[in-house]
Amino acid sequence: MTETSEDTSYRIKVVESDKEILSTFTVMKSLRENLKRKNYITSLREQQKEGFKIVILAAKDKVKAVSGFRILNNLNRGKFLYVDDLVTKPEDRSKGYGSILFDWLKKYANDNDCNQVVLDSGVQRFGAHKFYLEKGMKIVGHHFSMDL
Repeated sequence: MTETSEDTSYRIKVVESDKEILSTFTVMKSLRENLKRKNYITSLREQQKEGFKIVILAAKDKVKAVSGFRILNNLNRGKFLYVDDLVTKPEDRSKGYGSILFDWLKKYANDNDCNQVVLDSGVQRFGAHKFYLEKGMKIVGHHFSMDL
């Protein structure tokens, strides 16, 4: 699934080949600092078995923003799109790429009969929180975790 803007200044595409997936590594690593290039594709391929997809927004054939997402279903929400990752290349932030990609995710969710778009965001990511609130998201709970 590829979408190109009317003025062709950017394109949005769900990526599938190893080469395309690897093109997302540098941008994704700016969000997920623990990533290692050597097992990046293997890790994403494992997630794809669970419905994970990775989408890029590219301008002038350069990846500007990346999102990893999946469609899930549970008793609480019904069918929803869960955003695992949404990140814009650091030097390209505040240029609208993240907003365009977020809007694409919302449309994808609507097109796939989802009730909600859901994501978790680190408590320290104040800029991201502001962005999500401006996009119409609400803070609806706390996310708890425990290392084992």
